[in-house]
Amino acid sequence: MNKNILTYIAVILVVAGIIVLGYFIIKPNHVAESDNPYALGLDSLGEISDDMYCTSEYAAINLEGKKTHAIAIDNADRIIVSVDNSIIFYQQDGTVLSSFKTDTTATALACFENLIVAGFQNKLILFDEQGKKLFSKDVADDKTYITSVDIRKNQIYVADAANALVYEYDFTGKLLKTFGQKSDKKDLSYFFLPSYYFDVTTGEEGTIWIANTGRHKLVQMNEQAEIVSHWGETSSAVAGFCGCCNPSNFAILSDGSFITAEKGIVRVKKYSKSGKFECVIAGPAAFVEDSKGLDIAVDSQDWIYILEPAGMKIHIYDLKN
Repeated sequence: MNKNILTYIAVILVVAGIIVLGYFIIKPNHVAESDNPYALGLDSLGEISDDMYCTSEYAAINLEGKKTHAIAIDNADRIIVSVDNSIIFYQQDGTVLSSFKTDTTATALACFENLIVAGFQNKLILFDEQGKKLFSKDVADDKTYITSVDIRKNQIYVADAANALVYEYDFTGKLLKTFGQKSDKKDLSYFFLPSYYFDVTTGEEGTIWIANTGRHKLVQMNEQAEIVSHWGETSSAVAGFCGCCNPSNFAILSDGSFITAEKGIVRVKKYSKSGKFECVIAGPAAFVEDSKGLDIAVDSQDWIYILEPAGMKIHIYDLKN
């Protein structure tokens, strides 16, 4: 009896060994549950060769705080950043010039002359440079989430990612116009936003540019909320935009060319005025892993400022001539 039991045990062990060995030989290459099966890497997608870069990092400013969302440059080329419950003014060398307190962290910032407009989730506030409130206004409804603002002589533009709309206000806080109310989902002025990345920037001749991130497009609209032009290609190649929602942020240089930021494959790029890819400003290696929410600003000399919330840092780049 003992001999039979030992025989059975030996057979079971041999069969188990064959099963285990076979599993490791023929098993599929599964992604671990803790990994992101949709993560974008650079092994075969969006590879960036050295000759694609057109800048070198000039400097970096480390921010002291826990949270940051937004950056802007004023008419004196001071760097203005939301850090925790403050709005802080910096010189290019990182020297703090001044600051003022806010109730929460600003999610969006823009400047015009000595005015600062800030978004705070569902609230819009216009400040002077000392932090005095010129007006404060609740935007749309309770679910509003302001991801971008811009300002020019007579108008303030506010991008609301929750409602996929852009609002135009005057300097008293009066709502003048709403962009993005098209019911036709095929129309590029219907903004498709898979996540809360939604940027607006003023353009030339009274137009505005809006990122239709789910369509991988930048859309130019006039004061009648009509489309003037658009550009952007869906592609994992460096020249295109890929993932759920890109470009996540952008800015416009003095010659009308564009600086764009992306998440997923984290990169910052330059495009011509007509939307033709020109070069790479910064690739994934410049930022912490899986960085997202990069905000972009440019100054009067076309220096490029990239706010990296995950790294609590401002990267400053100068375009090569």
